[in-house]
Amino acid sequence: MARKTTRKVSRTAAESAVRTLLRYAGDDPHREGLRDTPKRIVNAYSDWYSGYSIDPGAYLRRTFEEVEGYDEMVVLRDISFESFCEHHMAAHHRPAHVGYLPSDRVVGISKLARVVDGYARRFQVQEKLTAQIAGCINEVLKPRGVGVASTPFTNA
Repeated sequence: MARKTTRKVSRTAAESAVRTLLRYAGDDPHREGLRDTPKRIVNAYSDWYSGYSIDPGAYLRRTFEEVEGYDEMVVLRDISFESFCEHHMAAHHRPAHVGYLPSDRVVGISKLARVVDGYARRFQVQEKLTAQIAGCINEVLKPRGVGVASTPFTNA
């Protein structure tokens, strides 16, 4: 199913929403200590959720085709990443493990971690995250097999 494109709100609207949340929490967004908080929060969101503005598959498109006879699984374990639960917007830290069985080309091992990070920087449920990573690897590299696992969500 194709992902529906959502129009991003302006930075001004995002900062206004942060001020609203500060008021909701019971504080004054115009007091000195909070005056620049909306700007800082929007900057943080730009980094935390940068996965919406990148194509993780692009990391996999630069490959090495000289894999004559290589028939072992390529595995990268304990890829540390942070993701955000789409139900509570809470941060979760945990490792992922990615492996694939190359067919006719391989990718630099660090690219697997970048793919994980690219999808992790979106609101996710764990099952969707691992499926997206596996689907991306499968689509771009066309391996003989791919596996992705991560430990269950735990609060940071």
